[in-house]
Amino acid sequence: MYVFYRHPDNRPYAGELKSSQKGRHLKAGIFIFGGTEQNQQSQRKASKEIFKGSNSSVKYFVENNHHQKRHAEDREQLMAAARYCRTADATFVVSTLKGFFPTRWEALSWMLSQANLYKTHFMVADDPAINRGTLALMSAQADEQRKRIAQSSKEALEDIKSKLEAGIPVVAKSSGRTVTQLGVHEGLTETQLKGNEEQARLARERDEKYLPDIEKLQALGMGYNAIARQFNAMGILTPSQERRQKGETMGEWYASTIRNIVLRNKGDTK
Repeated sequence: MYVFYRHPDNRPYAGELKSSQKGRHLKAGIFIFGGTEQNQQSQRKASKEIFKGSNSSVKYFVENNHHQKRHAEDREQLMAAARYCRTADATFVVSTLKGFFPTRWEALSWMLSQANLYKTHFMVADDPAINRGTLALMSAQADEQRKRIAQSSKEALEDIKSKLEAGIPVVAKSSGRTVTQLGVHEGLTETQLKGNEEQARLARERDEKYLPDIEKLQALGMGYNAIARQFNAMGILTPSQERRQKGETMGEWYASTIRNIVLRNKGDTK
């Protein structure tokens, strides 16, 4: 039998299926997320096209709408799909990265952490170039783009600030409203501002529980991925689990979580 399928390194391959070629990409965990029922059906169709003509074993994981904005470890179906793929040696499949996470950078970062931690293979129906071998490069490119946008936004705000200080009128292009000050959103109340400050303080307090162990492991030459693996092996509760205090989340450490803790406390003199 001749079929068209994708080789484990994600190259299109046409030919007779040999025993050595069967396996990983013929078993898949297809993750369906958000949207309307029609949108989810479209995701199913796009994902199934990858395995068209092959004798595939496919398991679906369907996530409710709006869960995409949650932290990865609080997304039950996402965690279930990730666990299935690494225990069943299956490929994690999504139809698209649009809407998978709030940003493309977050999606690629999560996928890269899974690839590094568990050797998980990924396939994206509308972007065949994404696979375990290209994730590091694509994630770095997305991160660089994110930094450029942030820098551009910072420069634009500084330009507006300098104009306001010089008494030059500034009009917002989108709304046509005259800007009179920067730094505080007009809709934020004093209570809301205090709430934001309190959340930041609590985050730093939570970080203090993890920093000593992180610094010890870094001193041993371990990177973010290795530290995340170590924390998972040690059964250390994640910040999300600590907040809930009931173990309601599946709780899993990622390299990005370790990195955020380190960066959040970088230069802290306390």
